[in-house]
Amino acid sequence: MLWLDNRRTSNEEIEKLLSKFQSYGSWLGLSYVFLSSTACHKEVAVAPNAVDSGDEKIATAKIAEGDQLYEGRENMAKARVAVAALRQAVTADYGNYEAAWKLSRAAFYVADHTDNDDEKDDMFRAGIEAGKAAVKLQGGKPEGHFWLGANYGGDAQNSTLASLATGAGYSQRDGNGYQTR
Repeated sequence: MLWLDNRRTSNEEIEKLLSKFQSYGSWLGLSYVFLSSTACHKEVAVAPNAVDSGDEKIATAKIAEGDQLYEGRENMAKARVAVAALRQAVTADYGNYEAAWKLSRAAFYVADHTDNDDEKDDMFRAGIEAGKAAVKLQGGKPEGHFWLGANYGGDAQNSTLASLATGAGYSQRDGNGYQTR
């Protein structure tokens, strides 16, 4: 008995296949039968959420640096450098959940407090990507979900459609609808 296509195949079935392929003159078919019957069919054991992580020591150092800078986030320069440090942590160890959600948090802070529209867009986008990565890495933990949602909300509030609505003469909403300026 031989193995063919992950199932046990009798010699009789193989002979039928061989005669069929020979009648068509298909050497490709013969090659397939030979290769599939001699190939290893053992599945590779891989964890379902396995991520090839990088340098954990560098990532840990950059996370600590980002945490210290984030504590002084009232100074926007420190908040921006915190984002840079946390980006370096994610780059060093892209399977690090803590680096991902903290980058999402720091990016949200910068986006929410900057006056520069381009920076705001970039930071919300970076926060969304980092939040998605955090959720993918540890879907059962809340930080990734929270900061992903915060960045989605900030981005939506800052979107082109929101600015078009305010640019069209509508600025505030009262109990009955929109008030004009």
